[in-house]
Amino acid sequence: MKTLLDFLMEENDKDKKDNKKELPGGFVVISNQGSLTEEAKQAIGAKSFKKGMEVLAAQEGGKKVREKLKAPSGVAGGTPLEILKGVMNAKNDLDEVFKQQVQVISDFPDGVIVEYIVDLSTLAGSSSSSKRLLKFWLQSTLVAYNCPKAMKRTFALNEDRDLILIF
Repeated sequence: MKTLLDFLMEENDKDKKDNKKELPGGFVVISNQGSLTEEAKQAIGAKSFKKGMEVLAAQEGGKKVREKLKAPSGVAGGTPLEILKGVMNAKNDLDEVFKQQVQVISDFPDGVIVEYIVDLSTLAGSSSSSKRLLKFWLQSTLVAYNCPKAMKRTFALNEDRDLILIF
């Protein structure tokens, strides 16, 4: 029997295929597929990206994320730009992972770019697990702060410029 999260993830995949946009040069979509290293599993708090999002979907999970990130309560329900600016400007654990500046991108309505400052080869034990971990942190932040369509957002990474595009 499918859970609500399974249904939402399937709808998300369908929407992404139907609304596929050309990514800016150098960006590649971050996939949820593949195994995670033990470091990534520990950071996500689950054995897979999907299970981590299920934990977060529970009311307590979102509350715990908000308490850790300490963003002003006024950012809840806002756009990705408003939420991520509020979170990045608050003193929290993400200061060691992302730069504070959050930029808009004109070609993608409601899209933002965040710069990461960690080494992908060492963050979660492998580059692919590190990419999924960065995506998990950003997507779980959007979910915890009730961003509209948080689960339907696309996350793309440009390794040459250390950027993540969220749209």
